[in-house]
Amino acid sequence: MNKLIYTIAIISSLIIMSCNSNVSTNDTVEQVKSDAVINQNRLEIFAFHGTRQCETCINMKGNTKATLDKYFVEEIKSGKIVYQVIDVDDA
Repeated sequence: MNKLIYTIAIISSLIIMSCNSNVSTNDTVEQVKSDAVINQNRLEIFAFHGTRQCETCINMKGNTKATLDKYFVEEIKSGKIVYQVIDVDDA
């Protein structure tokens, strides 16, 4: 279970670091935080990307979602894990 959590964290980190964009992600993260209800006991997984995505980014998002859907269905349904894909090029 811990290996899977570390794997998801590494994949998410790679998604964040692999794509470059001209738009600052700080504004998007602040908007997501202000729009979301803060829950102290949940894991939030964000996949940041630009409008144009490389094959690696597309695969990382797909593999992360597939892993979450396979191993963490109950946690996603209960809200303990939240997965969001954010396009940093959107206004």
